[in-house]
Amino acid sequence: MWKVSVALISCIFIFALSAFLIESMEEEIKPDDVHVEAVLKIKSNSKMDHKVVMLEVLIDKNKYTQHMIYPYIPGLHSMSFDNNEENGYFVPTSIGVGPGDEQKVYDTLINQKIINSTIEKEQLGLIGFWSPQEAGIHKMRIYFRTAEDFNANNEMYLIYVHKAKGLFGQDIGWTKLIRVKSNL
Repeated sequence: MWKVSVALISCIFIFALSAFLIESMEEEIKPDDVHVEAVLKIKSNSKMDHKVVMLEVLIDKNKYTQHMIYPYIPGLHSMSFDNNEENGYFVPTSIGVGPGDEQKVYDTLINQKIINSTIEKEQLGLIGFWSPQEAGIHKMRIYFRTAEDFNANNEMYLIYVHKAKGLFGQDIGWTKLIRVKSNL
């Protein structure tokens, strides 16, 4: 009788653990759950007269997720946002580099052959921005100054960095590369 009870309790425990693991994996966001578009334009915001170009970003995601987005646009610098942006546009509360993100972005750029390994990650000067965590469609505008050597015909990208930890604390995050279109 005791062996039957132990076996029954063990089966229930294994079933409950399996159900928990399956549900945890199903809730995890995948790269296909996030769609990002970005277009570089001449700025249309008169309040940002010290900036030359504007990057309009559209983020459409199916699930709640924590992430940062890093622009890789050679020749653009001094990224900023307008705290009084018109209604319907998200303005992040902070910009910077998340822990471990710089290496993930660097590896993505090398693996996709956008840069070569002779470039050090510190040379990239990566600065990212938070985008909304909630599921749904979100619009953003980011303003930049252009350097003298900026060429709107060069390849430009955003790197979406998704952070996630597995059940046992392992990093199961991923990156997604988004090509920036130019309307300059």
